[in-house]
Amino acid sequence: MIVKSGFLSFFILLFAVAPSRAEIVETPFKIPVTVTLRDGSALKHNVIVTRFQDNERKPSRFMVILHGRAGTPSERSAYGRTRFAEIARDFATQGYAVYVPTRIGYGDTGGPDIEDTGRCNAKDYASGMAPATDEVLQIIASIRKEPDIGNSSGVIIGQSVGGLLSVSLAARNVPRVVAYVNFAGGSGGDPKGRPGQPCDPTKLSQAYAQFGAKARTPVLWLYSANDLYWGPDLPREWFAAFKKAGGRGRFVALPPHGDDGHSSFTRNRAAWRETVTQFLQSPH
Repeated sequence: MIVKSGFLSFFILLFAVAPSRAEIVETPFKIPVTVTLRDGSALKHNVIVTRFQDNERKPSRFMVILHGRAGTPSERSAYGRTRFAEIARDFATQGYAVYVPTRIGYGDTGGPDIEDTGRCNAKDYASGMAPATDEVLQIIASIRKEPDIGNSSGVIIGQSVGGLLSVSLAARNVPRVVAYVNFAGGSGGDPKGRPGQPCDPTKLSQAYAQFGAKARTPVLWLYSANDLYWGPDLPREWFAAFKKAGGRGRFVALPPHGDDGHSSFTRNRAAWRETVTQFLQSPH
């Protein structure tokens, strides 16, 4: 009986001191950035970033997820703290430290609209993305100062205007960023007023060509067949312009989803999860 009692006590002790179950920890924090606006002035601002990370493992890579853009100032201010929680947690379980910035001009980060690309009939997409591109570059530089990130490789995923921004970042050839993903990337869309007919789509094609001429890291492009912002044909034209200029990558047509496939990133993960995982895991 003494042996059994001792064994039971030892078992209880082991259970009591066993490490707690791994969990994905969500941590919001601020990163100061300074960006040059289109008028040449400098803007200093704190950007709210949310990190998702498995508390029981050192991340093998980092990931930055970039949100899209609402059409009105009131809608952009309503973003709150951008999270993409389910998607971020999923990637965190795969070993990524996932960072989701709420960019300048949106939600809890606030500040002026630095991503305005001009009037509908006079767009300047490439220049309009420059301040946001510099903003994300500084966020990545700050992320690399974290002890568990350091010189780890990274990937960038963007949705809608965030997708356009991911291609703009690819043109900067960010050191040790090994892959970029463009979900439904573009700008100037109006699914209600002009479904499938965004502002100045030729200008957007020219912007993608400018990015493709400099980008040397592969970009995965994913667009749904029933995307009401861009329609089925323009995204293929943009990708062709990107490739013709020298860009590397792959175009994947996602199936239609609901009334508007533009939201497939958040609402139809089953359609892209395997494709994206394979792309991110392949050597680049």
